[in-house]
Amino acid sequence: MKKLLLVGMTVIGIFFLSACASTPTYLIELSDGVVYEAKTKPIFDKDTGFYTYIDKDGKEVMIKGDIVRIKQK
Repeated sequence: MKKLLLVGMTVIGIFFLSACASTPTYLIELSDGVVYEAKTKPIFDKDTGFYTYIDKDGKEVMIKGDIVRIKQK
């Protein structure tokens, strides 16, 4: 019975680890070299000239578009 429980817990653990690993992370590099990490792909708004994204803490952030370089991690 203990072996079955151990195997079940191992399978569940692997499932959760693989789900976390599949989430893409975006790096937002500013022209001055500062790098920010984003959970979501930054979206550029042509009307305002700003990128909007969700940071690693879950907060919505806006950055002026002409100082940004986007990289996918």
